[in-house]
Amino acid sequence: MGEKRTRWIVMGALALVLLALILWEAGPNWLRRSVDEPVEQEVELTLYFTNSDATGLAPEKRTVIRKDQSLPELVVNELIKGPTEPGLGRTIPEGTKLLSVEVRDGIAYTDFSAEMQTNHWGGSTGETMTLFSLANSLSELEGVRGFFLLIEGKPVESLAGHWTTDVPFERDESKIQP
Repeated sequence: MGEKRTRWIVMGALALVLLALILWEAGPNWLRRSVDEPVEQEVELTLYFTNSDATGLAPEKRTVIRKDQSLPELVVNELIKGPTEPGLGRTIPEGTKLLSVEVRDGIAYTDFSAEMQTNHWGGSTGETMTLFSLANSLSELEGVRGFFLLIEGKPVESLAGHWTTDVPFERDESKIQP
């Protein structure tokens, strides 16, 4: 009698496993969504762009859809797109591409394509705005206090000749002006 009962339990368990597999393969899309597709999430970011007279940085609040990228990647890619509010200016040169961002010990190691340097408009103010736009925007994220600049995977001595970039840049509130 006990052997017969054990056999029924094993057959029932196998039937449940088989049913689960069938539902997984043939079931509606919502069964697979969490595994196959990243979930879209609406995120509000605070980005810093050059103010109207290029003497400092001004914040721009932006709500974007996050899908398939980390928050630091999202922040940098939105900075690359440039401002949407009138009166604000870009801080990252056109044509620049983000190659990667990796956060370690609170620092976002941010790797850009060569255009970050070759297309940069130069000048000490322009370079300052670029570096602190990145530092202040990234430090809005929890767990990030600054960034380290890489071009094509390598540290550079300077972005445009006015700031040494061999150390991380941290948030600087004094650069933020209305």
